[in-house]
Amino acid sequence: MPARAEAAEVEQELESLLAGDPGPHRFGYVLPSEPSAAEGLGFERHHPATAKLKQDVADFGEIAALGDLFDLPDPSIIVQQAKGKGELCTADQDGAVRVVRGADLRRDGTIRVADGQATYAVISAEKQLKAGDLLLRAHVRSADSLFPVVEVAEEDLPLASSGTVIVLRPKGGLGLDEQDLAAAAYYLRSPTARRLINAERSNPLSLARSELRRVRVPRADGSLRAALADLNDAVREFDRWRMEAQDALEDAFMEESVRAMRAHLVDKGRLLRLRHEAAALIDDSAFVVRTRYPYTVAFRWRRAEAALSADHAADALNEVLQAAEVLLCFLALVSLALANEHGWLWRFHLAPPGRFEVAPPGGWWGHGVAA
Repeated sequence: MPARAEAAEVEQELESLLAGDPGPHRFGYVLPSEPSAAEGLGFERHHPATAKLKQDVADFGEIAALGDLFDLPDPSIIVQQAKGKGELCTADQDGAVRVVRGADLRRDGTIRVADGQATYAVISAEKQLKAGDLLLRAHVRSADSLFPVVEVAEEDLPLASSGTVIVLRPKGGLGLDEQDLAAAAYYLRSPTARRLINAERSNPLSLARSELRRVRVPRADGSLRAALADLNDAVREFDRWRMEAQDALEDAFMEESVRAMRAHLVDKGRLLRLRHEAAALIDDSAFVVRTRYPYTVAFRWRRAEAALSADHAADALNEVLQAAEVLLCFLALVSLALANEHGWLWRFHLAPPGRFEVAPPGGWWGHGVAA
């Protein structure tokens, strides 16, 4: 609600709300139907903006409730209760397992390195965390811009969760793999997920497992899974290149002779520079057309570029027109292929001179398209 408003504006707005005009208003909104008792009366839950956001998420493709994809097990241990019972231990005790608290979850998706404040306890194996578990803070303000989400890796184990951590464990039998978990983790860190989670929560200071189960999340389809795999591969490759450059700098003056030092620096510098220049070409649209497009389009594009670099304007114009013609024909063929993929049948009619006409079944005959 706005901090300040004239009394007349408030009165007019209330009259509009009471009149039952559906949709959002300045100070509230009117629902077209009464929500059920199970849905509750959360203001953000039923807001038209929330409904639109849910529809936008549905455009991702397949979506599912968080509770349909993940189990939300109870905490491994309640630290305060265990402390009162003397069940905590030191890190060097046999069977000691680190207990992760909400404060240990960092926004970059990692767990804070254990320090002198870390908590340890002897916890049975069935109550410990598993690789692939997603961890969220149980106590997080609705005003926070992002929610820390951490995926437990094999190297993090053994670990246990405290009462200030919510665990999302992939359900067995659903075939959730690394890309599905990555998609869920990245999505839960997003502002969109934060807004939808806030719409479900009843407490502005903490998250409830029952409310999280209702949150809708997208499932990774083939395209999204491939994109995530490519991004992860790129991150690993860029890290390798960065480490290679760092090693080259650190080893630059480790050679026995000055000449060998110089040769080492020049060779490594040349290789890394070529990698950098090759990577920068990806942002050049002309390079992408020349190297990634189908041969017929790429060939005509190269001819046009070569002609433009010369001083013959007439030849350059002719090559540009031919490149445009080939591109239009290619787009027409792609359109027909997509139409056929969707089950649309088309009729072709040859119309001299050198033209054909296309029409959907039972529909109009279109304008001639150059053959």
